[in-house]
Amino acid sequence: MWWSIKPILRGNYTKADGTKSVHIRLTLNRIPYYYSIRVKVNPASWDESAGHITGRTGTAFADNTRIKNFVDKADSICRLLENRNKLDKQEFDKHWNQNDDSNLVYSFAEIVLKEDKTDGRSKDYIKGKKSRLNIANEYHPRLKFSDINYNWIRGFELWLHAKGHNINYIANVMISLKSVVNRALKKGLVEKNPFFGFKIRKEPVSRDFHSKEDLKKLIRFIPKTPGLQIIRLRYLFQCGTGLRYSDMNKAAYTWINGDFLINPRQKKTKKQGGIPLTDLARLVIKELKKYDKPENGRLFPQITNQDYNKFIKQYATKAGIRLQPTSHIARHTFATIMLTAGADTRAISDFLGVTAKVAEEYAKLVGEKKLQDAVKFNDYMKKK
Repeated sequence: MWWSIKPILRGNYTKADGTKSVHIRLTLNRIPYYYSIRVKVNPASWDESAGHITGRTGTAFADNTRIKNFVDKADSICRLLENRNKLDKQEFDKHWNQNDDSNLVYSFAEIVLKEDKTDGRSKDYIKGKKSRLNIANEYHPRLKFSDINYNWIRGFELWLHAKGHNINYIANVMISLKSVVNRALKKGLVEKNPFFGFKIRKEPVSRDFHSKEDLKKLIRFIPKTPGLQIIRLRYLFQCGTGLRYSDMNKAAYTWINGDFLINPRQKKTKKQGGIPLTDLARLVIKELKKYDKPENGRLFPQITNQDYNKFIKQYATKAGIRLQPTSHIARHTFATIMLTAGADTRAISDFLGVTAKVAEEYAKLVGEKKLQDAVKFNDYMKKK
């Protein structure tokens, strides 16, 4: 049987924005059949003879990579069926729409996420990872491990850039996908690492923190409503302990052990973390006695991350703080205060459950702040 494959624009399928859909045209004995691949392009940038999009933009590269993947898929199906003397539309459709989940990345990813849950990963971690993998699913539905190679990864990265995502978010998406591929490598589902030679790029993160003066303002200001008063205590407790948002929802009175707050399991280091009870943390525990205790012996009522961020910004604004507070800033505040007070980076790593590298970044930040303070001192001394 004579056959041919070519990506084409279907002229009778023009969208409202002026773009047209790219289809794979399979011709069997001069009879054409069309298969959508969910790629749309401006007709002016389409090279009909070459069957690809012109230009050197990231979007063009990503879409051309996607088109080539589907052309290769159709070609391999035709060659397979031709060797078996079974090449016809019915057999082609079976293979094109085949629901063989054994090699699908997203089916395997569900297994990985279940393993992460068993390993004690938080709900927020699993939710975030699943969300990032869904972005990959949007780019390439029913993605197989065999589809992933250097060009596919590069095309996916450029597609994410074209979507307007920042570098660090793209890096996190790539890290999530790479973790699934690494698990597949260990289980023998993948022979070669497709990420070999591909560098995941990240930009330095600004680690803002509350100054001593701002922290005093946050302590002194007491909101009028009981709800915002609890938010105040919760945020101050975060600044005084460095706990993550997810751990704040779990923190219980049973965690208090003498002069320490015992976090049963740190999320990243997977170690039991003992955080010294600072005076700020003790002050919060003392003030909490004025309010009704939440259920299950927890220190604070449950709250979603979205609502928490909304309410702490209200609290900080009323307290006269310019720096918009977040859980990360609370943790950075705890780290910088501890380092300024003389704690070493190993202690910070243990307290916060972060890697030594992150603790070193905090130390560098504190060093820069001390240098700035010294310059201010020198400038002051020069004044008459």
